[in-house]
Amino acid sequence: GATCEFRLPEDKHMTRGPFTLLLKGKGRVASFFNTRAARECSSLAPDAWLTGTGHIDNIRRDRNAIQVGSKSVISGHLQTFAHAGKITIGDWVFIGEGSRVWSASVVSIGDRVLISHHANIIDTSSHPIDVHARFVQTKAILTSGHPVSDPGLDSAPITICDDAWISFGASVLKGVTIGEGAIVGACSVVTKDVAPWTVVAGNPARLIRQLEPGAPRDDLAGS
Repeated sequence: GATCEFRLPEDKHMTRGPFTLLLKGKGRVASFFNTRAARECSSLAPDAWLTGTGHIDNIRRDRNAIQVGSKSVISGHLQTFAHAGKITIGDWVFIGEGSRVWSASVVSIGDRVLISHHANIIDTSSHPIDVHARFVQTKAILTSGHPVSDPGLDSAPITICDDAWISFGASVLKGVTIGEGAIVGACSVVTKDVAPWTVVAGNPARLIRQLEPGAPRDDLAGS
């Protein structure tokens, strides 16, 4: 008898290029649906996409609040809060599985940034310090969703400049700038700015070594 076969629509951006190996079998199905859902609530470049583990929570449903650039791949979780938050991601950025980029202020990520798995980039305390305000916020989240007015969070912008690498398990906290070409070591906690072309590691992160500046940007054109 006749059989039915489910076929995904062809999408050259999702089935060709350097990340093709991430999409196999069920992973490709999940990637297709995750990317389609993300386009409804955020601004993705035509050739940017989410893998099967990628997820976007844009609670305000303002598509301009989350912007993802060309050829960037999201395997982690992007979230803005109901009362505020903006995430901008440049071109050729990879955000690994289990990583979280959460914003109640502004998170700006440049071009060619690598964020490994299970990293945390969060520009807010997420909950109020005051115990009563914290309970009010938590009760609201559990019963009706994130509050649409500021519940008293301590938030400040995060900037991650071009060509930076945030290694696995690292945390970048509110108010921090990661300079161009800088590397944050695995499981580090970054509470202060990181200078360009340096390696930092530890909790709190401290300077480990200086790096030579990378190749001129013209050398990378078209790569």
